Amino acid sequence: MKYFFDSLVDSFGVHHHTDGRRWLKESGYSLDDAARGLISCLAHNDLGRAEVLFDYISRSRKGSDFYGFATSSGQFNTYPSSEDAKGQVAWALGYSLSAGFKPQECRKILVRIGPTLPKMKHIRGYAYALLGAIYWDAGLAKQLAGKMDKLLQNCTKDWYWLEQRITYANAIIPYSLLRYSLISGDKTMADKAYKLLGFLEEVCTKGRVLGPVGNDGWFQKGQARPADYSQQPVDVAYMVLAWVACYQFDGQRASLTNAKQWLNWFEGDNIAKQKMYQPKNLKCYDGINRGEINRHSGAESNICLLLARAVYKSRTSL
Repeated sequence: MKYFFDSLVDSFGVHHHTDGRRWLKESGYSLDDAARGLISCLAHNDLGRAEVLFDYISRSRKGSDFYGFATSSGQFNTYPSSEDAKGQVAWALGYSLSAGFKPQECRKILVRIGPTLPKMKHIRGYAYALLGAIYWDAGLAKQLAGKMDKLLQNCTKDWYWLEQRITYANAIIPYSLLRYSLISGDKTMADKAYKLLGFLEEVCTKGRVLGPVGNDGWFQKGQARPADYSQQPVDVAYMVLAWVACYQFDGQRASLTNAKQWLNWFEGDNIAKQKMYQPKNLKCYDGINRGEINRHSGAESNICLLLARAVYKSRTSL
């Protein structure tokens, strides 16, 4: 099958946004998309596009940091990148090492950025970086996990979360801790990851149709329920990844069932009761807004659908 995602990658990188039919040139290219796209390409053995996205990451580096975006004419801007994007680069390059893809080039970049990763300030940056560090530096992985564990001390029984507001890409946090536990054998960290994921699952399902916290209001501690709109594929995909990691850890059918239920969000088991992609080429829509599907189809959405399907099918993690 030729994926819609394939059409988003040119000789420079992966286009950030589309209107569902054509590239939106004004949005240019994004480092986040290149990093996650590299992981997806390697998972699907698409080495040609993996080369393009690796080269984009390499060109976007400036010392121990990166440019977050590039214009449609190939001019890098927005320096430094977000911590999320930098963490995703660490994840992508660590995964590349595990796949034997450009190991020398990966290590050269990772050696430069590695010491800066524990100096980041945001939890998702730590989580993404931890997913990469487990492949190439056990000491760094332990340090990053320790940073996250310190933040876990703020969790309470009735609000087992690291922040006062549940926002975006939430399941990447328990997923990273589960991956760390699988590699390191740290069962204490796995227990905490299960609590995080269990709390998030309850937030996303109790008294509502299964779906992620919407970014049209998020979910603040003390509120009655999370926002239903705008739901986005990235949040759903990370729930699939997290529950598959649970299955790897515990072998329980219930974990795999939960992963399948989240994957079925793409199939129409969602608040809109509509399929979230086109079957002929897996063109994924950008989300569910109030009263309608957002039929724009950006790189993030397409990559996340491909990642979720690949992980569920293989029963392995990235």
